[in-house]
Amino acid sequence: MLEAQWFQGKFICVELDGDLYRIPRCVKDRYQEFQPFFVTNVVEAFNRKIIQATKDLVCAYKLDVIFYQIWGVQGIEALLQTVRNIHSLAPNVPIILDARLNNSPRAVTNFGHYAFDVLGVDAITVNPYLGMKSLNAILERREKGIMVLCRTSHSGSDEFQGRALAGGEPLYAYVARQVVEKWNIYGNCSIFVEGGFPEEVFQLRKIIEEMPMFLSKVTLSRENNPIISAGRDDRGLGIVVTSLEEAPFASKCNNFDKIARYELEKFRTFMESYE
Repeated sequence: MLEAQWFQGKFICVELDGDLYRIPRCVKDRYQEFQPFFVTNVVEAFNRKIIQATKDLVCAYKLDVIFYQIWGVQGIEALLQTVRNIHSLAPNVPIILDARLNNSPRAVTNFGHYAFDVLGVDAITVNPYLGMKSLNAILERREKGIMVLCRTSHSGSDEFQGRALAGGEPLYAYVARQVVEKWNIYGNCSIFVEGGFPEEVFQLRKIIEEMPMFLSKVTLSRENNPIISAGRDDRGLGIVVTSLEEAPFASKCNNFDKIARYELEKFRTFMESYE
C-alpha cells in the first residue's frame, strides 16, 4: 500500500489524534455537549472532514490510540468510525495505529486481534523494549505492518536510546539492526523515528537499507540539515513523514479542513525541494 502511494509522489502522513480539546468550537457547537455520544460525534465529524480534505495528498493516516481510549466507550466508537471512514473515503490509504505496543505475549496477541481484525488498521507501532518474543504474535501477521519505535528526540530520550553499547554503537542503532537482521522475517517491519538529527537518520537509513522509515514531527525549518533527504532510500522513496506543524489543528475557524489541506500542500512543496 505504501509503495503505491510513493510512486504517486505521496509521502505525507496525517495524524488523526482525536484530541477533543483542540477540535474547533464550530464542530462542537453542532452537538449538545451533554447528549449521549457527544465525544464520538465531535471527533468523528472532525476527522471525517480532515479525511475528505486530504485523502488525495497523503500516503497514510496515523491514529494515536491514547487520545481515543481516554474517552472510554465514546472514544473507542470514534476510533472505529474514523477507521471506517478512511476505508470508505480513502480505501487505498493505509491506516497506522500508534499504540507503542508491548506487553506479555498473551496481551500482545489479543491487542493484535483488536487492532487488525476488529478495528481493521493496516499497521501498528510497537515498543521493542520487551524483545522480539513478546511481539511474535503480531510479527507473524505478515500481511500487516509492524513499525518499531527506534529513535525519539524528546527531552530525556538519550537516557536509554543514545546510550553507547560495547563497540560504541548507540542503542537506537542497535534496535534498527535487530529489526533488520532478526525481526523482519516476513518483510513487514519498518522503524519509527520521532524528530532526531539528519546524521542519525542517515545512519539508520544505511542500516535498514530499503525498509520503510516513519519520520515523525519533521520541522519545516531550512536552517537545519534536511532530515527528509537523509531518510529516503536509494530509490528516493521509503519514507512516511509527519510535520511538527499539525495540519488538522492549524485553524479554529469553520474552514479548518481547507486550512489543513493548505498546510499539507505547503509541506509537500517543502519536501519536494529535498528530492
